[in-house]
Amino acid sequence: MTGLQIEPAVAGRRFRAFTAKHLDALAERAGLNASERDLHIWEAEAGEIALQRRDFANAKAHLQRSLEHAAQSPLKKNISVVEMLLWHARVLEGERAPVPDTLRQSSGDPANGSATTGTPLLAVGVQCTAGQLALEQGQVSAAIGLFETAAKSFDAIVRKTLWFIAPWCLTRHGHALILADDLDAAQSALQHAMQLHDARAVKATPSRAETLVVLTELGLRRGNRSDALGFAREADAFWRAYRPRDRGAGEAAAWLGRALIASGDGGGGRVELRRGEAIRASADGLMEGRKTAERVDVTESRQVRQAR
Repeated sequence: MTGLQIEPAVAGRRFRAFTAKHLDALAERAGLNASERDLHIWEAEAGEIALQRRDFANAKAHLQRSLEHAAQSPLKKNISVVEMLLWHARVLEGERAPVPDTLRQSSGDPANGSATTGTPLLAVGVQCTAGQLALEQGQVSAAIGLFETAAKSFDAIVRKTLWFIAPWCLTRHGHALILADDLDAAQSALQHAMQLHDARAVKATPSRAETLVVLTELGLRRGNRSDALGFAREADAFWRAYRPRDRGAGEAAAWLGRALIASGDGGGGRVELRRGEAIRASADGLMEGRKTAERVDVTESRQVRQAR
């Protein structure tokens, strides 16, 4: 079902090298005598790549700089999409950040799933991110409604630059449906997500590994222990090769542990569960440290502006 024809560990290394190459090219272009418009576009592209790499700190930095350049360029109409991506990065990093007022005004009210007035891309980004935020707050029914509203516009974005939002959204929708005990609908959403992943030239990504983790969860709920173990092993192998200390790696390891235990390997499963817990604890500690540093930077910047 996964459609991946190379070893997950090799795929993880290839994805890291592929995206690093693109980031290097962007950095080289941005170092030229570029206009504010060009810098806005290049920083936004770098932010998009960082999002796909699950490098949220750099994603936020690039997207914030993109907004600063956009304010000085003729492309002010693109600001809403970059604002959406910045909010998206904050929520994916675990921050319970409410939808910015500017996005609520341009895309309707995501809290009630109302029809949006912005572009399909903006609508999907806002609805999916609001759905994830609702899910993190335990509002499963609200999250499902938001994901379903977003899905109506997927066909308009899957061939666009920000296509990667659609399979991520389907994966989170699948997880919400599992929590709601609607396993058939969850299966459909996750299969759709895998189809979108496998249609790309670079198939193995952190987002795809996240889908594999939720497929593991679904397989265990349905008693399909063999399938669940296969999905978990593939996700874990990707993260071990790509970013073994990332929180996503911890999630994959923990679900591998659960799949092993369900398959009768209690000892191996407990080892993987402990490994997953250790990775997540370490990643959460590093994340909190970065957030503290960001708060200090914001405070210092305000003090500097006030001193002027």
